[in-house]
Amino acid sequence: MNAASLILKIIAGVFAALIITVIAIITLVDPNDYRDEITNAVKQQTGRDFSVANMSLSIFPKLSIDLEQAKLSNAEGFSETAFVEVDKVQVGAALLPLLSSSLQVDTLTLQGLRINLQKNKEGKTNWDDLIAAKDDEKVSPSDEQKGDPLSALAQLNIGGINIEDGYLLWDDRQTLQKIELTGLSLNTGAITLGEYFTINIAVTSKIQQPRIDNQLSASIEAMLGKNGEYGLRNLQLENRMSGKDFIIQQLTLKAALPEFSLKEDALSIAKATLDYDISLDNTMPITQSSGALTMGPVNGNLKTQQFKIEKLNLQSNLNGEKLDKAPLNLSAQAAIDMQKQTAKIGELKLQAMQVNGTGEIKIAQLTSEPTVHADVNLAETNLRTLLTQLGISLPTMQNKNSLTRFASQMTLDYSTKPQSVKLTKLQVKLDDSTLNGQLSVANFAKPDINFKLGLDKIIVDAYLAPKTKQEKQTPTADPNAKIELPTEMLRSLSIAGELNVKQLQYDKIKATDVVLVTAAKNGLITAKPIRAQAFNTQINASSQLDVRTNTPKYQITTNTANLPIGEVLIAVADTDKLSGKGSVNANLTTSGDSINDFKKALNGSLDLDLKDGAVKGFNLAQSIRNAKAKISGQPAPATNEVQQTDFSSLIGKFTIKNGVVNTEQLSALAPFMRIEGSGTINIPPQTLNYLVKTKIVGSDKGQGGEALQDLNGLTIPVKLNGDLTSPKIALDLNSILEQKTKQQIEQKKEEVVKDLEKQLKENLFKGFKF
Repeated sequence: MNAASLILKIIAGVFAALIITVIAIITLVDPNDYRDEITNAVKQQTGRDFSVANMSLSIFPKLSIDLEQAKLSNAEGFSETAFVEVDKVQVGAALLPLLSSSLQVDTLTLQGLRINLQKNKEGKTNWDDLIAAKDDEKVSPSDEQKGDPLSALAQLNIGGINIEDGYLLWDDRQTLQKIELTGLSLNTGAITLGEYFTINIAVTSKIQQPRIDNQLSASIEAMLGKNGEYGLRNLQLENRMSGKDFIIQQLTLKAALPEFSLKEDALSIAKATLDYDISLDNTMPITQSSGALTMGPVNGNLKTQQFKIEKLNLQSNLNGEKLDKAPLNLSAQAAIDMQKQTAKIGELKLQAMQVNGTGEIKIAQLTSEPTVHADVNLAETNLRTLLTQLGISLPTMQNKNSLTRFASQMTLDYSTKPQSVKLTKLQVKLDDSTLNGQLSVANFAKPDINFKLGLDKIIVDAYLAPKTKQEKQTPTADPNAKIELPTEMLRSLSIAGELNVKQLQYDKIKATDVVLVTAAKNGLITAKPIRAQAFNTQINASSQLDVRTNTPKYQITTNTANLPIGEVLIAVADTDKLSGKGSVNANLTTSGDSINDFKKALNGSLDLDLKDGAVKGFNLAQSIRNAKAKISGQPAPATNEVQQTDFSSLIGKFTIKNGVVNTEQLSALAPFMRIEGSGTINIPPQTLNYLVKTKIVGSDKGQGGEALQDLNGLTIPVKLNGDLTSPKIALDLNSILEQKTKQQIEQKKEEVVKDLEKQLKENLFKGFKF
């Protein structure tokens, strides 16, 4: 609308300059002899150079003027191309009717009209100086009282206006956009005050970015009243557009306003119709659509700038690879108040494919910095079917009924300056889950995201691919493969959010009251705290990702008591190597771009304090019994015991430096053993080197302790080394033999001493009688 007003103003300015020239010529006998006076007058009025190659004037029987090669120079600082130029101007008026205040003008003809509009990199246009000069003119009170100049005429008759081969260029160096209007033609019928006349317009336009070619033809009937009133009716418009490297490939529009009326300031449209046919890029799910937009009645007032559309209805068909004439119906009411800069679209109803929606939209600050307030309600629909119709392929999911029920409602507020969007009263229902809360995004170039969302329940597995037996046979990913993070995007994020989930299920993990508080700023992303009720205890953790430098850094901490470690390992890692319940505290950091990098850069600490559990995979008691049998030269005793080492208490304190786990403390209490361990675990190669010292204590219970009573008091060294998942276990038999020999020697010493004491007593006092 602003562009059309600008073009009309420029054309009016051109006509005004021509009229000034005509008046000047009429007052001169030979216009060519006074070319300098004419150019000086234009220079004084506009500050621009004006030139004309040839001027001819005839007086009788009609006053007529012909101009050839007229030019108005461009503003200073812009290209040397003329601002406005025209190859030929022809106009004439009958003299005798002027005596009776009647103006009868022949057809005004402009051939080769060329208008050159430019904006430089600083945003200044080549017509700013003309507007400034216009604003500086002071209107005298007497001028204000003169009224419309048409009112001084008893009659106005113009044979018509004929513009041939017109051209307009819009060259915006600030946005690097260029628009060309070529082949502009405008012709009218005879123009008489108070009577309707026809205007026909045709033009071809070319836009460079993106490349769009457009052909427009239109006709309308217009009326100029003696007292300044005007009217328009019977608009017919046809527009054909084609694009290259643009989402719209072709667009055809046909508009009809058969009962269009514009008299004085009153606008009235009984009914308007816009037929369209659009073809889109083949990459789009909708490749073609055709339909009709009807509206009316439409009433408005140009003076108060208030307009109202009682009914607006769009009916169309959508076609695509998986769409065949899918119906789309939209209806609404609209009201616009340009003085208040507001617009309202109410009673909005949408029916399209699987979607049924209602809403209301309010827009403020229409022409300055628009803001939008919208209430939107989408009824329940089958999201899976809708996405399929739109050509979006969905992976196979564990629950075939997932994504079949979707509904949403929200209040949306959008602002252009500062750029932001805010969703409040948000409610999204997906299958059996309901999400509530609010979300806002500001500064789209560098997003600032805030949210507070609550989810009642979700089964994550329902949306994941089905599990197959082949998954266990799938080779692991390359540990050296680089993990590509969207670093620049992460650095640009600014996030402050909170997510609460009442019930969550993922694989074997069932959690309630999940709380996740997250923040991001300049590449530092944190999740703190992370809380959840799971495994009959409260999980407390936090994590951090730092991409402020070229190497990403990670941190994770956890502080959890009464954790059933066996259930956790089965649920998370699908392994059953350790059981027991107790506290697990960890503070770990790492960095890098691959799994191997993470292993090598792992640092931190890990503390365990477990009760009543077992280390699974080997039975220490059985290994000791086998060693005892070997020492005694006996076969290993038959057993069907479970391959695990029970403990009543297990305490471990570990420090990790550059991927190597060092044991600060490792102690365990078993029913007949006291265990102390020391050594290291090298994470990158997955190897360990451990020495476990097991002291046999007096006990006849638990894991065959009664069979080891004769080893009571001995400390048995057990060496574990090699692969972490299947280490080599070796008992130090020599150490057992040495300890057992010493123990037997000590026992023999005691027996000899006791026997000697007995003999001494008997023999020493044998000859004495008391």
